[in-house]
Amino acid sequence: PALTDVSVEVEGRSIKLTQLYPSQLPDIFIGDMLTLFGRYSGEGHAAITVSGMMDGKRQSFTDDVRFPDEEAGNQFVPRLWATRRVGWLLDEIRRNGETKEVRDEVTRLARKFGIVTPYTAYLILEDEARRDVPNEFRNFRELEGDRAVGDAVSKSLSSIRLEAAEEANRTGTAAVDNAVAVQQLKSGYNAQQSVWGRGMAKKSAPSSTGYRASQNYASQTRVINGRAFYQNGSNWIDSTAQAEKGIKQVEIKFSSREYFELLNEHPEAAPWFALGTEVDVVLDGVLYQVR
Repeated sequence: PALTDVSVEVEGRSIKLTQLYPSQLPDIFIGDMLTLFGRYSGEGHAAITVSGMMDGKRQSFTDDVRFPDEEAGNQFVPRLWATRRVGWLLDEIRRNGETKEVRDEVTRLARKFGIVTPYTAYLILEDEARRDVPNEFRNFRELEGDRAVGDAVSKSLSSIRLEAAEEANRTGTAAVDNAVAVQQLKSGYNAQQSVWGRGMAKKSAPSSTGYRASQNYASQTRVINGRAFYQNGSNWIDSTAQAEKGIKQVEIKFSSREYFELLNEHPEAAPWFALGTEVDVVLDGVLYQVR
């Protein structure tokens, strides 16, 4: 390795880094790149120092970095951070068991950032049932009615829980599969690694051309401009709709005068409405239901 015992520090009173992943930095080899994802509080300029052992000596490399109060671009970055955070939390469940705090954080991050795996999908189903979320606001209405896939995702999460509870379940094929899947989340470098469809395939149905159409519940999620939407049938539901009880609902006809007036008033919502002709979008505390 070119650099061992690697550490990263920020020098600036106004900036604080938290929840950095990977939490334990690996050695850096020539030609390799180490990507860190984390959160920060504060704003302004700060010196970032990367240090480590090189040829038996401690070496440091410092650069000035600006931390903005707000950053409108790079919307993919928070999702990649959340993917790694969810992977780290699921690993905690595997090793040490599940607590309410860990379970709730995994569920919240998975729903908000569209991180869809058999483990997170079932946690979302459990959470919505526990909170008695109205059916029309639930993220996986179709999956909830699919007994075969529902049983499969339930077994995936149960397997992780059993690893923590019983020594006998920490070996074998299921344990290896769990470790590989969680590691994929913990080391994610792209959006595709936050979604995988193994174990979430629907029953195949004949298409209009006579071929068997292969579909997957994991593919029924879109993250657009930092907001996750979940597809159920022809309807796309905004993941933030269930956050407020008794949210005001306004139905709008697709391509009507009111529809275009709403787009003119909220141009930032155009990519969300572009999902289709039946879309539920939350804007300024109101749920607009395009039909």
